[in-house]
Amino acid sequence: MTSASMIDEYVEASGSRKPDAEDLALLARYQDRNQGTSCLVRCDECLDACPAGVSIPDVLRTRMYDLDYGQPKIAADEYARLESSAGPCLTCTGTPYT
Repeated sequence: MTSASMIDEYVEASGSRKPDAEDLALLARYQDRNQGTSCLVRCDECLDACPAGVSIPDVLRTRMYDLDYGQPKIAADEYARLESSAGPCLTCTGTPYT
């Protein structure tokens, strides 16, 4: 989600209420905590960035299942289904996160 209007759209689609100031503050804290380790919904800026063809959003999604949701089995199952592994990421010099 890249804007407040997208948050409003997603919340409306969920059938829930419009987010209030407390909800937005919680989302801001979550974003600060996970900046650079979690994928923004519909951002897609990294899709063409990997020369090895690693699907960065999918890898980050499996990481989220494991670390954020505490579901290592789901994370491992989903990771096993990926078309390519994140192995090339271990030696990548194209990101400040390695």
